Amino acid sequence: DIIDRIPLLLAWAGWLSFARVSVHEKSTNARLVVGGAPIDVQPDVSGKVVASHLRVGGHVEQGDVLVELDATLLHRELAEVAARIDGARNELEALGRQLASQESGLAEAVTAASAAVEEAQKQSDVARVDAEFALEEAQRLRDLRARGDASELEVLRANANAEHTRLSAEAAQLAINRIRSEGRAEVEARRVACNTLLRDRERLVAERTQARERARSLEKEIERRRILAPVSGRAGQVSDLRPGAFVREGQLIATVIPDESLCIVAHFDPAAALGRISAGQPARMSFDAFPWGQYGTIPVTISRVGQEPRDGTIRVECDVSLPGNTSIPLQHGLTGQLEVEVEQTSPMALVLRVIGGGQAGSRTAGTRAGAIP
Repeated sequence: DIIDRIPLLLAWAGWLSFARVSVHEKSTNARLVVGGAPIDVQPDVSGKVVASHLRVGGHVEQGDVLVELDATLLHRELAEVAARIDGARNELEALGRQLASQESGLAEAVTAASAAVEEAQKQSDVARVDAEFALEEAQRLRDLRARGDASELEVLRANANAEHTRLSAEAAQLAINRIRSEGRAEVEARRVACNTLLRDRERLVAERTQARERARSLEKEIERRRILAPVSGRAGQVSDLRPGAFVREGQLIATVIPDESLCIVAHFDPAAALGRISAGQPARMSFDAFPWGQYGTIPVTISRVGQEPRDGTIRVECDVSLPGNTSIPLQHGLTGQLEVEVEQTSPMALVLRVIGGGQAGSRTAGTRAGAIP
């Protein structure tokens, strides 16, 4: 009998020594998460809700309006400021036309004053020449009268003409001064009018600038009361905000889970992970809510492994390869177990390891395909 069992014993001894079985490490603390952390949505102002577009699990695009807070008073003030800006613009246009007219009139006044002074100067020169001629003529007649060649009447008439022309020359000179003074007054009046319009324009420009700054400030305040989605994704935690509800500054009203690639975060015992689990190793994930016997598992690849324990465990992250035939609705928050093949060894080494109190823990062993049973 013993001889008959020798081949069977040899077969078992060969299998124990030369067969290869896969050694797996399993983490029961695994969770499916998105690549980016969920983002809290918190308003930076307080106010009354007038509209809410939040739905749990609903998809939102970056920039979508999630909640609108009451901004009635701000809109009213913005309308008043916009009316002031329009009024200032209309006044500036009218002032621009008046200023152009005054500047044109100023240029014409300067030209007219110069021409009038020049004309008066020529008339004064003519009067002066006439006065000098009349004076010379009167003197000649007085000389002729002394010799008896001219009558007394002619001398008197010549003297009167000389006096008349002298007075005319003096009047022409006075007219020059009057015309020059009137021209200066007209030019100065035009210049004062232009300066007044320029000051009015500067005042209106400053008022319009202030109104525009206020309008921009009001628009920002109104925009702050439109709470937008920070990223594209799904609405996770959502507060029940109905019209009329009051929201405080910094209050958590929603959480947006970004639309990013899914990954698995698992935690392993340091003795099981350090030196045994590394990036690039294949693994499989099963989910608590979807039994693997019915739904199967999904293949994953180890992408990152922590180097230092935290809270007594090593963090392991995996990229998810989505199979086309899976019926599991993969979404953020699903929990399950991650199983990683860490080595292949002989059954004998595994038995000795277990007998020697080696690493057993959460480890499981499976026979490699083609090994002797």
